[in-house]
Amino acid sequence: MFSGTWFPDWTHKPITEITKDMVARQQTKLTETSGPANANLALRFLQALLNCAIAQYEKTKGEHLIAENPIHRLSRTRVWNRDERRRTVIKRHQLSAWYVIRATSQGT
Repeated sequence: MFSGTWFPDWTHKPITEITKDMVARQQTKLTETSGPANANLALRFLQALLNCAIAQYEKTKGEHLIAENPIHRLSRTRVWNRDERRRTVIKRHQLSAWYVIRATSQGT
């Protein structure tokens, strides 16, 4: 789901080839197609994967496989999408229906 839905063009791309410019373009594309919250989710997930790769894998002589996480540009330039909090509340009389829907969507 991750690469196929959010990053279909990157499916077979080595993580060492992901650039800051590619991240910026993908953020714009995801924001337009999936919405700001989903764009942030996808990029935060990618950020975590890249952070893990940076910590786990090295080239020869102890050099990091990836010098810097390209996602960090979004923080440095302050271009993360603003997440708007939901303002709705599930009322007491709606809880039973909500539990039924939640249970059936999780297959339990």
